[in-house]
Amino acid sequence: MVSLRRIGLVIAIAFVIGRPVTRAQQPTDVDTLRQAAAAYASKYISTVSGVSLDETLILMDTSGAVRRTPERISTDLVLVKFDEGLIGLRDPYAVDTRKLRDHQPRVATALANPTQENVDLAQKFVREHAAFLMHNLVVWYTDPVLSLQYVTAASARKLTYAIDGEKKINGVQTIGLGFKEAADGPHVLDKIPGNAQSRGRLWIDPATGAIHMTELWVQSTTDIVRVSVNFAPEKTLGWLLPNKSSFNLEWREYGNRFNSTVGGSQQKLSFEGNAEYAKASYSKIDLGGK
Repeated sequence: MVSLRRIGLVIAIAFVIGRPVTRAQQPTDVDTLRQAAAAYASKYISTVSGVSLDETLILMDTSGAVRRTPERISTDLVLVKFDEGLIGLRDPYAVDTRKLRDHQPRVATALANPTQENVDLAQKFVREHAAFLMHNLVVWYTDPVLSLQYVTAASARKLTYAIDGEKKINGVQTIGLGFKEAADGPHVLDKIPGNAQSRGRLWIDPATGAIHMTELWVQSTTDIVRVSVNFAPEKTLGWLLPNKSSFNLEWREYGNRFNSTVGGSQQKLSFEGNAEYAKASYSKIDLGGK
């Protein structure tokens, strides 16, 4: 059976939004707004699986008193449907001016024919240069489609929702759908260590359910996270896709930065940065829900 269990360390499942549709009467209550976004995402995820984006990730380690020089990490980001959701798989190819590998669409090529051998190969590619992302915190929380899972039917029972503002984005008047988890759970990000508790906001076109912007705030026993992602219409494919993001991440833990038990002193690590996405392409990827 084809499996993605070993991809990365923990990669959360997420949804993205799709093509605009004919505008209808705008819903005014929170349940109708959430259901519109959930229906839109559910229809879209099979279509978008296979979109590749060229990601430019500016990442700065801000842990010390003196900030270090930001690193410019260039990656191929591939959106893949998995377990009825969507995950973003990164395959870095350069850091600043240093080439890490030939810039070829390795993950997308491997998963276009998802035999077990090719899925294993894609996993290898994702892990090969993951250390340049500096910490699990960056791997887990800066996937640009992470926050979209907070509107799914599976997540709804774990959250409370509220209408939270209005904002014009991409020329569309959107409504903010705020969400919040109870401290004692259950939690959406239950595969991430530290009992991560989430709250945030999705900016939704009430006529179509399309999500134009996501904001996520997470706090756990080890992590404090703030991430914002903007989506914009992509001219070639015609879909709303990740366009840019920004983030602030903080981690406190005993051991080393990849969570192994080395040493006993407490560490405090923090990162900030932003990402931009361009050069969208599409080659269908169908893992059959495996």
